[in-house]
Parts: sequence; structure tokens; C-alpha cells
Amino acid sequence: MTREHTPTPAASLDRDARAGQSPQLSRRALLGFAGVAAATGLAACSSTSSGGSSSPAATPGAANSVAPFDLASGTNGNAPTVMLNTGFAMPVAGLGTFQLSQQQAYDSVTAALAAGVRLIDTAYAYQNEAQVTQAIRDSAVPREEVFVSSKLFPTQFATAGAAIDGALERMGVDYLDMMLLHRTGPFDITAYHAMERAMEDGKLRSIGVSNWYAEDWEPLLADVSIPPAIVQNENHPLYQEPDLVPYVHDLGIVFESWYPLGGRNNVTRMLAEPTIGEIAQSVGRTPAQTIIRWHLQRGIIAIPGSRNADHILENISVFDFELSDEQMQTMNALNRDEKLGTF
Repeated sequence: MTREHTPTPAASLDRDARAGQSPQLSRRALLGFAGVAAATGLAACSSTSSGGSSSPAATPGAANSVAPFDLASGTNGNAPTVMLNTGFAMPVAGLGTFQLSQQQAYDSVTAALAAGVRLIDTAYAYQNEAQVTQAIRDSAVPREEVFVSSKLFPTQFATAGAAIDGALERMGVDYLDMMLLHRTGPFDITAYHAMERAMEDGKLRSIGVSNWYAEDWEPLLADVSIPPAIVQNENHPLYQEPDLVPYVHDLGIVFESWYPLGGRNNVTRMLAEPTIGEIAQSVGRTPAQTIIRWHLQRGIIAIPGSRNADHILENISVFDFELSDEQMQTMNALNRDEKLGTF
């Protein structure tokens, strides 16, 4: 019998007060996840294939942890990929389209594709899904080379199957590379099961969750058949989730940041952080590139949003330098558990 995870009033509030909590999952949930991975033959494995291509799992029947990204295989304007637990390759850097109007999304995706970006993230709530895929169709880049991700909002959870079909129709595609639950909410487990069925039907290649924090994992993992491929949360130098990131990596789940530079209203403040500026100067890069590279070396996918073609190119040009262990530790020390987003 399916058990719905309906947040209590306390769980529905802003999670700032609980931001420092470590994930506390029961042994039952942990063993259940490993059993699911074994039963479905899901495993993390390495690949240099692009976009939505797939290859057989390297170790069928094992729930492997996420290995560090092979960043040496990337070139500026061409991000390497990480193999998801579903057997599909996902670029480790891309473009987010949050707060972009329909025309801005079209223009930004067009610029991103021209710069070599092959990971585009959108959502039903952004109201620009159709423009994202229209830009892909109008480009010279084949659809199968672009990894397209969207999200279901809680208002869609009760009728998630129809919402998935609606997204495909709205976007004019036969499949999506990734579909996420945008956040927790009533009927979220029902919606996740609908995504599982859509994945089995070939409508979705991989599925995952967004804004899923420490207290949210046990109700999900106790009831799913296909484990999430990724979790997409806020993450940046001031809010690093140092407990949750390695935890989900150990479960074979890739972590993705939707606010890698702190978000539009805070990016100026983030880029002006003196410590980041000093490191950027020492490696001869911009503060934005330094932050993105820091994310990637932590094994976190980064999808900064931008309306500026020059900034989009700058953000994907992070594969010809490396931060030292000392510089990484200095960046890690900036964590204040300070959330800047609303989820």
C-alpha cells in the first residue's frame, strides 16, 4: 500500500533552521535502497558519451557510489559526463533557466548550444519549457545530443501521469532525459510512481528529486522501485550541505546545484567574496569560473543561469585549470549554512 509523504506544517516551513542537520535514515531505508538497486541492476559507471546516450551498467546488481567526475576529459565549451545509476550519461555542467522569460530562455539556450553546452534545465513552474526545446530544434545541434531536464510542481502531483504527457506535448519531444519532482508536497510519492511508469514506457530516461533535504529521504526511499538518479538542491559556497552531499553520493545518486553562484539576487555578493577573488586571481580565472570549478571538483553538477552569452561561455569554460587541495579546503571553509533560495 502506497504511503503518501505529506509534509507536516513544520516540514512545510523554510528549512533554514534545520539546514545544518545531518541525514538520519533508518537501516531499513538504507538496505531497501541497496536492494532496489540490486533488483533493477542499476549502477554508476563511467562514460564519455554525450547528452542522453546510454551504455550498459559497469557492475549490474551493485549500488555503487558516485565516483569523482573525470574533469580531465572535458574541454572548454564541452563538459564531460557522469554516468547516472540509470545507465544514461549526463553532462556535469549546463544552463539553468529559472527566472528567464520565454524569449530570454529561447535566447539563452540558443547561446548555450552555440557555446557547447549540452545540459539544459527547465521546469513546468518556469513557464518556458516550450521555448527551451524550440531553441534546440532551431539550432544545428541534434536533439539526442542535448540532455533536457524538467520538473513537476506539487500542483501536478495528483495527476502526474497526465502532467508528464502534457510536458512532452508542450515541449514537442518524445522523451525527456530527466524529470524531477520540484519539491516535496502532497501526493509526492504518487507522482514519483508516475515517473517510474513513464520511465518504463520510455517517456523519461531518468528520474530524480529537487529540494529534497535530510528529513525527506526516508519516506521516499521506503516506497520507490527506481531510486532517484539525481537530487537537485541549492548549493553554493555559503550553503554547502556537507553531510548530505557525500551521503547521496554513497547511495549512487548524483548531486546537482540549482544555485551554484548564489542566485540572481545574490551573485554579485558571491562573486565579490574576497576569499573567492583571491583564489580566482591566483589561478588566473574569474570568480564565477572558480566557484563552478569548485562545485565540479566536489562531484556536484552546476547549472548556472544567465541571459548573457558571454557569461554563458565563461561558465562552461572551466576545464583547463584545477583548484589545489588547499584552495578547495579554503572554499569549503566559507560554508555558513546560509540558504539564499526559497525552497
